[in-house]
Amino acid sequence: ACYYAKEPVLTQRAAWAMSDCVIRHPPLIKKHLKKLLLFITKPELHSAMKRNVVRFLQFIEIPENLEGMAVDSCFRLIREPKESIAVKAFSLALLQRLCEKYPDLQHELLPELDRLSIDASSGLKNRIGKVRVALEKKRA
Repeated sequence: ACYYAKEPVLTQRAAWAMSDCVIRHPPLIKKHLKKLLLFITKPELHSAMKRNVVRFLQFIEIPENLEGMAVDSCFRLIREPKESIAVKAFSLALLQRLCEKYPDLQHELLPELDRLSIDASSGLKNRIGKVRVALEKKRA
């Protein structure tokens, strides 16, 4: 309930706590995952809210029926020019992991990596490089 509250500081702190709890106990989020995947693509949502959700998504097993929604949410986040570096980096980590399960997804991800790397920060360039290396290993 605190995560969806109207008070910004409360929601950001709740997102941080939720992220840590989910990383330690993934089953806790199972019934809320679909709602969160839809919620994080809202443009007006504070970056901390998105960051903490995408942060734990990279570590948990996403149910197969929600993988498509997770992919869509991550692509929306990395394509948003004003999105924070951390949100994009965590989204890329999740997309990389899903590429291992669905290799055809690489055909959509690789052009995005090229586009992102043009004006990326050093931290994001580092993550892009790691994703590329991991994808190349899978292709070889």
